[in-house]
Amino acid sequence: MAGPNWMDSIVLFLKEDILLEEKFEANKEKLVEELSYVLWTYRTTARRSIGETPFSMTYGAKAVIPLEIGFPTLRTSSFTLSNNDELLERGLDLVEEWRENAMVQLAYYQHKLKQHYDSNVKLWPLAPGDLVLRKV
Repeated sequence: MAGPNWMDSIVLFLKEDILLEEKFEANKEKLVEELSYVLWTYRTTARRSIGETPFSMTYGAKAVIPLEIGFPTLRTSSFTLSNNDELLERGLDLVEEWRENAMVQLAYYQHKLKQHYDSNVKLWPLAPGDLVLRKV
C-alpha cells in the first residue's frame, strides 16, 4: 500500500466534500474540547499507590464530579455556601494528617511492589573462577 501523496486531499474533497485542512482544524477543535474532560477524569481518579486523587491531595477536599451535579446526592443536596466554608476550614486542620496517611500508603505500596519483583529474582551464588557472560 502506498503512503500519503498529493492526490489524497483531492480525493477526500471529491468523495466527502471536505478539505484536508478543514478536517485537521475540526479534529484540533474537538481535541481541545475533550482535553478538559480527560484532565478532569485524570485529576479526580484515585491513584492505586496512595489511595487518593491528585485533586484531593492538592486542595484537601474531594471533588464533585459532573455526574453528581445532575443527580441529587447527599453531597449536593446538603450543600450550602456558609456550611461549605466552615467545612473547608475544618478540613484544613486535617490536611497534614491526610497527607501523612497517603505517604504511609505509598510506602506500603512500594514495599509490596518490591516484594513482588524480588520474588521473581533467582539468586545464583558465584564463586571465584566462575565464568560470567559480560556484555561489552
